[in-house]
Order: sequence, then C-alpha cells, then structure tokens
Amino acid sequence: MNRGTMRDFDALSPRYRGFDAYFARELGPLAPGLTADAPKPRSSPGFKALLALSILVIAATPAATYFYPEATLPYRPWAYASCGLLLAGVLLALFGRSARSAGGAPHVAPEIWAKAVRQVAGFFGLAPAAAPTGADLSQTLALAPVPAAPTFNPGARYGGALRHGAGAGVEVDAIAGQASEAAGLVLVLRFRGKAPGIAAMLDRRIPKTPRAGLEPFARPTPAVAGPADVFAENDAVAERLFRPDTLRRIAEASDSLGGKALNIAVVDDQARLYFMLEQPWPMPGDSQPGPDSVAALLAAFDGLAVMAEALAPVFAPDNAIESESRTP
Repeated sequence: MNRGTMRDFDALSPRYRGFDAYFARELGPLAPGLTADAPKPRSSPGFKALLALSILVIAATPAATYFYPEATLPYRPWAYASCGLLLAGVLLALFGRSARSAGGAPHVAPEIWAKAVRQVAGFFGLAPAAAPTGADLSQTLALAPVPAAPTFNPGARYGGALRHGAGAGVEVDAIAGQASEAAGLVLVLRFRGKAPGIAAMLDRRIPKTPRAGLEPFARPTPAVAGPADVFAENDAVAERLFRPDTLRRIAEASDSLGGKALNIAVVDDQARLYFMLEQPWPMPGDSQPGPDSVAALLAAFDGLAVMAEALAPVFAPDNAIESESRTP
C-alpha cells in the first residue's frame, strides 16, 4: 500500500524527546494527517495505459480528418465532440493528481487542530487561557515594556510552568497579539530567585516605548546589545543582565521566536518582555495543519523555554554568576 511516512518529531531536537509518544497517545489515531507525511500518489499501470490510449485517440482524430476528409465527413461532428470530451477528461485527471500531490496532508478538522495545539503547548507545561481585556489587559501591558502609542490587540494566550530543561519551574504568561502593523508578543517570566534591582534594555526599533523614570539609571550600551538603550538601578543587576554571553543568548532566543526587535525589563523575580515579530506567534493564521505545522508549533513553544533559559543567569544566586564567569 502507498502509505505516508510517520514523522519522527523526537529526532528534530533533543529537547523534544518523548513528544512522539505523548502526542500519539490521544491525538495520533484521530488525526494521522498530523503525524505522517502525505503519501506520494503513484500512477498505476492501468491509469498509464488509459492515459496513453486517450492521447492516441486525441491525436488520431485530427490526423484522420486531414488524410481522409471525404471518408470522415459524416462522422466529424461526433468525432470532434468526443475528442473534446476526452481531452477535458485527460486534463481533469492530470490536474487532479497534481493538486493531490501538492496538497500535502489530509484535511484536519478545526477542533482536532485546536486539540493538537493544546497538546503541543501541554508538552511544555503550558495551557491556553482567555486573552485579557479591559482593566486586566491594561494591568498586563503595564507589566511589560510595550510601546505607548499602538493599541495592542491580544489574541492567543498561554500560561503555566515550564516542565523541561534548565528553565523548568519558570512561570510563563505569553500573550500574542497585534500592535499597529506588526505582530507582537508580551511575555512575562517569573523566576524563583530575585534580581537585585531594576534594569531594562529598550530596542530603538520599537518606537514610543515609555522611558519615564529610567533616565537616572541610563548606562552605556554594550556592543553586543545592538540598537538599544540600557538602564540599571545598580551595578549588580547591570552585571547580571548586560553580560555579553547573557545578551548573546537572549538575542539567539529572540531569533528562535521570530523576533525583529525586543524590549526587556527586569523587576524583582520577573523578566518582562515585548517582542516585535516577523509573523504571528505561535503560528500564522493561514497555516495548513500537518506534520510541518506541528513541528513549527514545537519550535514556537520551545522558544519560550529557550528564552527562560537565556534569562536564568540574571536571576541566579551571586555565586552561580561568579562561578560561570570563571568557567573557561
């Protein structure tokens, strides 16, 4: 039989180990189109023979009328009509097979796809939540360095505590949305430790981000920080947030989330972030459900864990930072 190839999601990254079994327990049997690549259509010998015969008949009709005009005269209307119908049938058959070949995975019902998204999020310890509105939205946005001018329209929201890796236990509140013409993501990460003081790194590519009250804490921008203004209440928090290796990890984590620009604020036990994104998170609205979109979801939610791990040293005890700085 011509079956699709089962996708090995575990093999995509060591961080996804165990996902295949987790995903297959509930969803695999319900939506094989999410776990297996679409089978490639193969032409059967019968189809090939029928196609060859049809083409031969189509080609023979004008040839017969040309070489035998008088003998074929009584049959020309019927011959031309039959030839036209046969040609239409051949084209429909060829285009239909081409569309099936390019169409990818079988259709996945919206409710199954929604369940798949919940399962992928659940693998990382997250679950969907209601998007904030009204006063709740205002309070949530006040926690993050969000531009003042654009109206942030929230969409998907996920929260919970991360399950895997060095960021396990970090509490996550991620709210995707739209600000002006750009997709955005508000992310609040709550750590178990505390950073001694307040610090911020505000990207100049995100216009109109409020800076009121930060001016006394302005510091020279580290070279690896890119086009950003940096602020720190004291040397301890500056050392934690603006270390070159920490900033490099933060930039790599932002790239993994599709960030074009990033604002960060560190307050007590929280990292508050606002991303300007290349495309909506976790998935563009017109994405076609299938194995590739499941893999993209894995990367999207894993990006939150990667960011938590990148920021973890900022909230680590002083001796952990000193030990890390001495490590060659």
